[in-house]
Amino acid sequence: MSLSVSPDDQTIVFDLLGDIYTLPRSGGRAIALTQDRAWDIEPRFSPDGERIAFISDRDGTRNIWTMRLDGTERQQISKEKFEGLSSPTWTPDGQSIIARQKLSRHSPTYKGPWLLVQYALSDGAKSTIISDALNDAFQPGWLYRKIGFRAQVRGLGASGPSVS
Repeated sequence: MSLSVSPDDQTIVFDLLGDIYTLPRSGGRAIALTQDRAWDIEPRFSPDGERIAFISDRDGTRNIWTMRLDGTERQQISKEKFEGLSSPTWTPDGQSIIARQKLSRHSPTYKGPWLLVQYALSDGAKSTIISDALNDAFQPGWLYRKIGFRAQVRGLGASGPSVS
């Protein structure tokens, strides 16, 4: 289960058993945004609070999708065929989404076990930010408009490089 709090601090979006829900932060009833055969996970509010990015296997592979707060206007952002994505994170300007990507040694694009990749919302263009990341425990995040990641190294948290 993962969750995200809206920029206005009023709504929580979370996943539970492959479906995505919203819930007022003050409490109340959860509203299902997705309830179908797809496995929808890791929802994240956009910086303006108008859209939610999430990971879904509705096209056969874990890709990045977005939707409005009411669950409508679902849009596939990434179009990966073999290597699934996880940990979607919006850029501060809301124009791109960054995620981590696990690569198989049998992949034609293999550069290391994990990549940090960025997808432009305008056209889905993909760029690699970090290749051959340390291990499978790193998570992308933003601090002062720079991206970084945290990785678990021998049981201790360690910060990775920053990229402007």
